[in-house]
Order: sequence, then structure tokens, then C-alpha cells
Amino acid sequence: METTDRAAYYALSRERTRLTLTLSAAVLAFFLPLPILGGFTSVLDGVVFQGVTVAWLYAFAQFVVAIVVARWYSQWAGRFDERMATLTMNGASAS
Repeated sequence: METTDRAAYYALSRERTRLTLTLSAAVLAFFLPLPILGGFTSVLDGVVFQGVTVAWLYAFAQFVVAIVVARWYSQWAGRFDERMATLTMNGASAS
């Protein structure tokens, strides 16, 4: 494996790690407050309309966020896999 190939692998690895950690932190920051706020405060008790509370809207928003993040990451991972395959093919043909 050449030095340039190794550097490209490391760059892709760093990009994947940075994205994964950033997304994980953002999702945790969004998901974790629901049980804390719902269980220990009255912040989410407000009724928005006809018995639907802020807690219900927040919980529904979590489903939306989970689906959006999963679809976005799936598309990103597909592009990442293509880049990794290209790098692997270039490295294999050079050997």
C-alpha cells in the first residue's frame, strides 16, 4: 500500500468518524431531554390543542428526526462506499 493510498484511507476514516460522532451527539441532544423534561418537570405539560400536549408533539418530532437522519446517513454511506470502492480499486490496480 502506497503512502498516498494510506493517507486517503485515513482521511476517509477521519471523515466517517467525525460525521458519526457529530450525528450521535446531535441525536442524543435531541432525544435525551424528553424523558428528563417529561419525568421531572412540567415543561412539556402545556396543551397545544384539544388534549395534545407539547410532550406528544416533541415525541412525534423525534420520529421525524430519526427517519430523516437515517435516510440522510444511508445516502451519505452509499456515497462513502463508492468513494471507498474507488480508492480500493485504484490501490488494487496499482499493485
